[in-house]
Amino acid sequence: MATKRRYLYEVDFMRVFFIFGVLTVHTFSLYVLQLSGSAADVTNAVHASLHFTRMGFMFMTGMVLFITHYNRPLRPFRFWLKRYIAVGIPYLFWNALYVSQLVKSHFIRQEQIHSLAEFGSAYWDALIHGNVSFMYYVLVTFQLYLVFPLLRWFLRRFSTQHLKILIGGVVFQLIMLVGIKYGLPHVDTSHWPFLLRNYGSFVLTYQIYFLAGGLLAIHYDKIGQLIDQHARLIWRTLIGALLLSPIYYLYNTRILGLSASAAKSVHQPLMMVYAFIVIMAVLLLGRRYANFRARTPNAWQVRFISLGAKLSFGIYLSQTLALWLAEVLMPNLAKQPGWLIIALPITSIGVFATAFVIAYCFYRTPVLCHLIGRPSIKKGARNHVTTYRTNQSNLKEPLQPEINQGGRH
Repeated sequence: MATKRRYLYEVDFMRVFFIFGVLTVHTFSLYVLQLSGSAADVTNAVHASLHFTRMGFMFMTGMVLFITHYNRPLRPFRFWLKRYIAVGIPYLFWNALYVSQLVKSHFIRQEQIHSLAEFGSAYWDALIHGNVSFMYYVLVTFQLYLVFPLLRWFLRRFSTQHLKILIGGVVFQLIMLVGIKYGLPHVDTSHWPFLLRNYGSFVLTYQIYFLAGGLLAIHYDKIGQLIDQHARLIWRTLIGALLLSPIYYLYNTRILGLSASAAKSVHQPLMMVYAFIVIMAVLLLGRRYANFRARTPNAWQVRFISLGAKLSFGIYLSQTLALWLAEVLMPNLAKQPGWLIIALPITSIGVFATAFVIAYCFYRTPVLCHLIGRPSIKKGARNHVTTYRTNQSNLKEPLQPEINQGGRH
C-alpha cells in the first residue's frame, strides 16, 4: 500500500549547505592556481578538507529518490521519461552555453571552435562525456536513474537484510577506492571504456553514497533518533576529522609523493570515512534547523533556506558563470598570499550570491525556469500554498523531484 511521501525540511538545509560548499571548493581552486610554495601547501591542505561536498550530493540524491519512491508504486518507463526530460533539458542547454565558449573560464577546457561543425563535434563530446563545467554530476545522475528501479526492487526484496547490504557496500567501496588510489595509477587505462577510465563520471564509483542515502530514507526515524542521541560524539568526531584532514593531505604529498591534485582526490578510502562523518554532522544540523523552522516558520533564515533549496540545481548549473566573473574581478594574490584569508570567504560568498541571483532570474521567468529543472512559477506558487496548508494540518507534503534539489541533486 502506498504511503504519503514526507517533506523533510532538514533536506532543504542540507541542499543549501552542500551547494555552498561546492562553490567554495571551486573558488578555492581559482586561488590555488595563483599560489606557490608554502602558501600553496597550506591552501591545498585546507582545500582538501572541503572535498566532502561531492559525496554529500550523491548521498542526498539517493536519500531523496528513496523518500519519494520507496513506498509508492513505481512505473519504470514513466519514471525514466519524467526524469530524463526534467534533467535533460537543462543538460542540453548549459552544455551548449559552455561549449559555445561565450564564457571563458578555467573550468571550461575546450579547443578553439571556428565553425558550426567544430561546435557540433565539441557539443556531442560534452553530452556523452559530461566533461564540461561540472556536468559529470548530471551524467552520473542519468546513470543512477537508469538503475534506480532495480536498486529499489533489490532493497524491497531483501528488506530484512539492509544492514548486511550496507556493510557489503562499504567493503566493496573500500576495495574499489584502494584499487583506484594505489593500483590504477600504475595501469594503462587508455584503451578502457570511457566510464571505467574516467571513474569520476561512473555511477558505481559512488554506489555507497547512493545506497547509504537510500537506507537512511527507508529507516529515517530510527536513524534520526540515533543521530540525535549521539550528537556529542558526532561533533567530537567531526572536530577530530577536520584537524586530521590537512595532516592526511601532507601525508599524501610528503610521504606518498602524490601530486596536489591526487592528494585532494575524493576517491580515497579515508576520504569516504571523512565524508560520512561530515554528512552525519550536516544531517544533525539539518535536524536542528527543522526544529528551528517549526518554532519560527516565518524567520528570514527559513525563507532563505527554502528558496535556496529550490534554486540549488540552478546554482549548480550556473556556477561557471559566477566563477568566470570571479576570475575577472578577483585580486591576484600570488605576491600577497597573506590576504587570502580575507579574499577567500569574500569571493566564495560573492560567487554563491551571483549564482543564486542567476538561478533566481531563471526561476522567476516562464520557459527559462525549465532550464534549471524547475516547474513554472505559477505551478510553484500553487505548490507553496499546498505545502502551507498541509503543514497546518500536521501532514507532510511530498518532496519535490530530486533533480530540483541540487543535481539534482
